Amino acid sequence: CAVPYAEFGQIAKEEGIEIVGTHEGFQGMLEDIDAVIVSHQQLGTLNMGIGGMPGEYYESKAKTLEFCELANKIGAAIKPYGMKFTYHNHSGEFKKFPDSGDDTMMDILLKNTVMGAYRFECFFNYNVVRHVTRIYDGNYLVYIFLIYITRREANECGKLL
Repeated sequence: CAVPYAEFGQIAKEEGIEIVGTHEGFQGMLEDIDAVIVSHQQLGTLNMGIGGMPGEYYESKAKTLEFCELANKIGAAIKPYGMKFTYHNHSGEFKKFPDSGDDTMMDILLKNTVMGAYRFECFFNYNVVRHVTRIYDGNYLVYIFLIYITRREANECGKLL
């Protein structure tokens, strides 16, 4: 974002817009969680999210468990600030690994993350602008109607990214 977080947060506040969450880079959270916490405080949001699991963690059950461990560390780091780590799925989380028995990747995620510091958003109709989101935070299953605003650009071939 070309606008600094503090300025963007102030503009949103002045316009009566509540920033309910973000999508941040997972690697950035791992490398400098303190800076990401500050940016979320400047935006006035308690939901620090990623827009999907980085590709390497889809490769195996062991890699998915590694992701869970890292996500739990992020959740624990931000929980004292009243923040939650938010993850929303794509279709890949419903596959099974050869060594996961009847469990899908989503089952592995749900069984191996600390729900008090973690929130899942399960998206339906991923390619449309309006979504119905189902959030499970360990105690509640809540459906939220949400407008998902994203910037789309054309690549050199003229196809939307």
